[in-house]
Amino acid sequence: MNSPAAPGNGEGSAAVRGVALLALGMIAAAVFGLLFQSLLSFFFGAGSETDAFFMSVSIFAFVSKFLMLGQLKSIALPVYGRALAEEPVAGRALLGGMLKASLLSLSVVALVVTVSAPLLVRVLAPGFGDESSALTAALLRIRAPALLFAGFVTLARIALEHRSEFGLAVFTQKVVPAVSAFALLWLLGERATISDVAWIGLGSAGAGAILLLVVRPALLRGSTLAALRSGRVRGALRDWARFSQSTAATFFGEWAFRVGASILPVGMFSAVLYGRMVHDVMHGAINDPASTVTLPHLARAHESGGVQTAGELLRRRVLQLVAVTAPLATLVAILAPWIVAILFGRGRFAEDGMQGATALALAIFTAGFLVQGVNQLLFAGAYAIGASERVNGVNVIGHAGRALLLIPLVWAFGLVGLVGAQVAMNVSVLVLVIATWPAELGLRGGDHGAGLWRGVGRVALAVVPAAALALAVLGRIGEPMTHGLGGRLLVVTAVTLGFVVIYVVVAAWLGAPVREGWTALRGALGQSGMDPAASDSDAFAP
Repeated sequence: MNSPAAPGNGEGSAAVRGVALLALGMIAAAVFGLLFQSLLSFFFGAGSETDAFFMSVSIFAFVSKFLMLGQLKSIALPVYGRALAEEPVAGRALLGGMLKASLLSLSVVALVVTVSAPLLVRVLAPGFGDESSALTAALLRIRAPALLFAGFVTLARIALEHRSEFGLAVFTQKVVPAVSAFALLWLLGERATISDVAWIGLGSAGAGAILLLVVRPALLRGSTLAALRSGRVRGALRDWARFSQSTAATFFGEWAFRVGASILPVGMFSAVLYGRMVHDVMHGAINDPASTVTLPHLARAHESGGVQTAGELLRRRVLQLVAVTAPLATLVAILAPWIVAILFGRGRFAEDGMQGATALALAIFTAGFLVQGVNQLLFAGAYAIGASERVNGVNVIGHAGRALLLIPLVWAFGLVGLVGAQVAMNVSVLVLVIATWPAELGLRGGDHGAGLWRGVGRVALAVVPAAALALAVLGRIGEPMTHGLGGRLLVVTAVTLGFVVIYVVVAAWLGAPVREGWTALRGALGQSGMDPAASDSDAFAP
C-alpha cells in the first residue's frame, strides 16, 4: 500500500491556518461560555431557579442527542466527499436539499417539544416539585426553536469540514453564540430574570445560524425531493438508522441522568453544571478540535492507504492527545477548589456555599475529559474506515449500563454518584472499543499496540512527580476562600508553572511525545498527507 504524499508548503500553511482558527475559536467559545456561567452564578447563585434553568438546557440537549445529528454528519461527510469528487455541482445541490429536509423535520420536532414540554419535564425530572417543574417547562418552551438552528449548523458542517473551513465552522457554531450570550447577560445585569437568560440562549443560537447563511447562502441550494430520492442520501440515512438501538440506549441513559439530577438536594445540580463548564473549556479547546480535524484525514488516509495506514495515523493522534490531556486533567483536578473560587467565589454563588460541591464535580469530570477525548478519536477512526456499527454497539452497552446503575448510585453517593456514572460510562466505552477493534488498526497487542501503551505509560510516569509537587505546595497554603482574588490567581499561576516545567522535563527524559502532543493539531493535517485545499464544498464541525 502506498502512503499518502506529504502536502506542499502552501498546503501545509493553509492547513495550519485552518487548525489555528479552529483551536482559537474553540478556546474563545469555551472561555466566553465559562464567563457566561460566571455571570450566571453571580446573579442567580445555585438554587431552585438555576436548577430549573440547567434542567431545561439539559432536556434540550437530550432531545438534540436523541436526534443523533452529529452521527448523521459524520456518516454523511465521506459520502458527500465522494459525490462532490464525481460531480461538484450535483454534490453541492444534494447537500442543499438534505439541509432543507432537515429544517422541515426539525420544525416538526421543535413544535412537538414546545407542546409536550410539561410532559417531558415530568418524565425526565420526576424529582422536581410542581413549581420547579412549571418553571423548567416554561424555559424549555423558550429554547425549543433553537433545535432548528443547532441542526442546520451541525449538518452544514459537512461542507465546511470538507473544505477545511474550520474557522468559519467554529465561529458560526460556537463563537458567535458564546460571545453574544455573554454580552447580552452582561448588559442586562441584575435586571435579568431567569426567563431572560433562556431567551438569550435562543437568540444567541440563532445568531450563528443566520450569520452562516449570510456568508454561505449557497448551502440551501438544491431540491429537497431530489436529495431524498438520491441513493447516496438514502444509504447514509440507512447507516444513521442503524443507530436506533444506540438511540434507545441513549434515551434510557440520558433519562436516568436527569432523573438522578432531579432528586439531588436543591442547588446541587447547578453545582454539577458549574463544574462541568470548566471541563467544557478543556473539552472545547482540545478534544473537539482534535477529533474534528482528524476525522476527514483519517477517511482520506483510509482511502489512499487502507486500514493499516489509517491505524498508524490514529495511533499517533491518540498518543499525542494523551500527552496533552493527561497532565492537564491531573492539574485541573488538583487545582479544582482554587479554580472554582476564582470563577464563582463571589455574589449569590458564594452566599449559597456550593464551592466544595462544584470543585468535587470538576475534579471527577477531569477524568471524563481525559477518557472522552480518546473515545472521540477512536470513534473518528471507526467512521473513517466505515465501521460505524462498532460505535453503535459500544454506545448501546455504555448507555444501558449507565441507565441501570445511575439512579442507585445517586441515592447512595449523591453528586459523586451522578458525575461518577458519567465517567464510568466513558471508561466502559473505551474498554469495549479497544477490545473489539480491528487488529489491523494496532490498538491492542502486537508491536503497534505495545508501542501505544508504552507511550501512554511514559506520559503517566511523567505526571506523577509534577502532581506530587503541586499537592505538596497546596497542602501548605490553606483554603482558597481565605485568600483574595489576587492571591488565588497567584497560587494557581505558580503551581501551574511548576507542574508544567516538571512534567515537560520528565516526559522528555522518558521519551514521551510532549512536543508532538502540543503540535498534534498541526500534525493532524500536515503529517497525514491530506490536502485541505483540494476540497470543493461548503459547510460545518461537531
